Amino acid sequence: MSNTFESILKENWENKDEFLSIENDENLTELPVPFSKYQHLKSLKIHKTNLKKIELSKFSKLRKVKLVSNQIEQIKIEKLPNLAVLDLSGNKIKNIEIANLPNLLELNLSYNGLERVELKNLPSLKTITLNFNQINDISIKNLSSLYYLSIENNPLENIELENLPKLWYFSCKKHLLKELKLSGFPNLERIDISAGNLESLELSNMPYLDIIWANENKLTQINLANLKNLQYLNLNKNLISQIQFNNLPKLKELKLEYNQLKQLNVEKLEGLEILSIGYNQLQKLYANGLQYLETILASCNKFKEILIKDLPRCKYINLAYNILINPQFEGCPCLSSLCLGNNEIKTLDFIWRLESLVYLELGGNADILLPKDVVWNKNWQRNCAKEAKEYISQTKWK
Repeated sequence: MSNTFESILKENWENKDEFLSIENDENLTELPVPFSKYQHLKSLKIHKTNLKKIELSKFSKLRKVKLVSNQIEQIKIEKLPNLAVLDLSGNKIKNIEIANLPNLLELNLSYNGLERVELKNLPSLKTITLNFNQINDISIKNLSSLYYLSIENNPLENIELENLPKLWYFSCKKHLLKELKLSGFPNLERIDISAGNLESLELSNMPYLDIIWANENKLTQINLANLKNLQYLNLNKNLISQIQFNNLPKLKELKLEYNQLKQLNVEKLEGLEILSIGYNQLQKLYANGLQYLETILASCNKFKEILIKDLPRCKYINLAYNILINPQFEGCPCLSSLCLGNNEIKTLDFIWRLESLVYLELGGNADILLPKDVVWNKNWQRNCAKEAKEYISQTKWK
């Protein structure tokens, strides 16, 4: 027993303290036999030691146990009816069973190298954190109070989630799942399943789901049904070539960059505010008449022509790096920033319709013909091809 821990034990025994904490003691490898008499403890914290094993079953009054960043390889958690918080993160535990803890609220087993975990009879458990382990297969069932579940950075290939009526947040980002079906979680609001191998995703009957991160997967198809509260959807960096949207009335932000889309219709997304669809193969976009759409990011596609129409709140559009010749904009009274660089634009006869335009980017368009009767707004910042600059400098300014 290290001198540091010995002195702390002595002081604790004399004061009958309910809280015991030891940190940064490299000499501590095991707890001495006398430690077992400290059964009055309600909170135990041992952090950054070389402790390899510990027996807790005699400490029935414990409410909080934090054994973080030690060298623990095996541990039994039993006969602790009052335990509410258990943090065993940063150890070397490969297998563990957590069961029959009626008052356990929080469980953290991250950074262990865990391969197997079993959770049983934990009626009060609200949060589970299992990040940065080696879990390949896991089943989380019958946890009636669970609202937060995080299994990030695991080589996860199979997961079963059942009877979790209060689940609010679920994350398994950086995984190896190929398909995922989630249905019937009445209180689930946020899902992060990004950075994995997902090829198929099916989400349904989750009335409060409002945020989905499914970017950086291998999705070729996605089925979103009856997600009436969904507000944010990130599908960047997948393999999606076609997608349909039905009954998503509250969706505000849609991210579909770096996919394989050739055409896209978002006109049923009546609440959409931000549309990010750059780095696809898009030739057609149907996004007209959206009353709340403010931003369109559609650079690096294959648009030859486009009509942006009836977007009363749209302020920013980026169509750079396409092959546009004569884009058309109608009914966009608030459009103030327009990026059209690196296209094949020949004429700017749409300019007169954009009364609120402040910034216009045209760099990389070789031969632009400006309408001679255009009256330029002198607040415009011009970033134009050299061939157009001379003409613009001779143009009448307000």
